[in-house]
Amino acid sequence: MESMNESLGIIAVMTAPMAYSQEVDFCKNNSNINVALGLHPQLIDERFNEITLILDKIQNVKYIGEVGLDFNNQYIESEEKQIEVFTNDVRECSRLGNKVLSIHSVKSSQYVLKILKSYDTLRNNTCILHWFTGNENQLRQAIELGCHFSINSKMIATVGGKRVIQKIP
Repeated sequence: MESMNESLGIIAVMTAPMAYSQEVDFCKNNSNINVALGLHPQLIDERFNEITLILDKIQNVKYIGEVGLDFNNQYIESEEKQIEVFTNDVRECSRLGNKVLSIHSVKSSQYVLKILKSYDTLRNNTCILHWFTGNENQLRQAIELGCHFSINSKMIATVGGKRVIQKIP
């Protein structure tokens, strides 16, 4: 029988592409840890120049994250850059296929879903919506597209989080 350690898998999402190679090296002796290449939308303004690092490495990486959009008041000024980076990530993942994307979508679910749909991303990739907070219509759309959802302890503690958890398959 397989031990707990052999059946447990971890996706270590990156917030900045420059950290990716160092993290891969750090985790190289543990086959249960899969390092994801990503640029967190909250860091787009200060790390926009790292977009080329993602596009250079994406073909050789299975896990992509954390990527997405964050239109919270604190990050709305970088909305256009966020959309550009996320669209580039999604377009390339859709072209390549066989990727697992961990997607951030704070106050931006409708845009995330529109971009995923426009590139038919779920045709050949797995998309996990991290801590989904969209409305019921957006949740239905995400389910229909074939998205997966991550659940965390903070979701269990909120009315909105419980609503999402109860409705996901």
